[in-house]
Amino acid sequence: MIQNAVTMLLVEPDENLGQLLKSYLEVQHHRVTLCKTVDEAFEALKAKRFEACLIEVNFPNEQGFRLVSHMRDRNGHVPIMILSSLTSTEEVIKGLRAGADDYLRKPFEVEELMLRFSGLLRRAIREDVNQDLPTSFEIGKFHFDVTRQQLTLAGNAPRRLTTKESELLRQLAIHKNELLTREHALHMVWSEYNYSNARSMDVYITKLRKILSDDPDVEIVNIRGQGFKLVV
Repeated sequence: MIQNAVTMLLVEPDENLGQLLKSYLEVQHHRVTLCKTVDEAFEALKAKRFEACLIEVNFPNEQGFRLVSHMRDRNGHVPIMILSSLTSTEEVIKGLRAGADDYLRKPFEVEELMLRFSGLLRRAIREDVNQDLPTSFEIGKFHFDVTRQQLTLAGNAPRRLTTKESELLRQLAIHKNELLTREHALHMVWSEYNYSNARSMDVYITKLRKILSDDPDVEIVNIRGQGFKLVV
């Protein structure tokens, strides 16, 4: 079970930055394994089970992105944050699609990193508490695998969802054909109710509607002033 202090993997090729981040994290009582290369990270994974990861993905031949994908395939719920000098929108999307929960562009303020990382851990703890909830759902012609964050339309290859897409769809599926209030969804997926998170949720609802549109019998209905209903 994930606690406030976790065993974590830090992958950072810049030795000075790596040691600085390691020191900050250890002050917070986290147990940190620092690796400067992807090969070192894979070796560390053979010896230890990590509960959270901070990963620089800027390595040759997209090795960093493959490491993120490997971590996500091993554990569908481990918090993964990318810290990277790759800053284009395309690279951020690639990192999130690979399975990262968050992507922080360099240079960054250490305080922002710590706040974001703490948020990821809070969500992971909540997932841990809710581990008895179903991990797969049938949604019309779709099969939804929560652990792998995959949505599969009958007769088609699985589609990888981002962490937020997966968490939000899970809440909709749990409340299938019932009202999912905005407050509950924001608490379960974003940890808190505020304007920015509410706007973000609306964007993800739009994305999920588009993804689910391949089955005309599945619809996310907006219940004005209250929330959403996954109608199947």
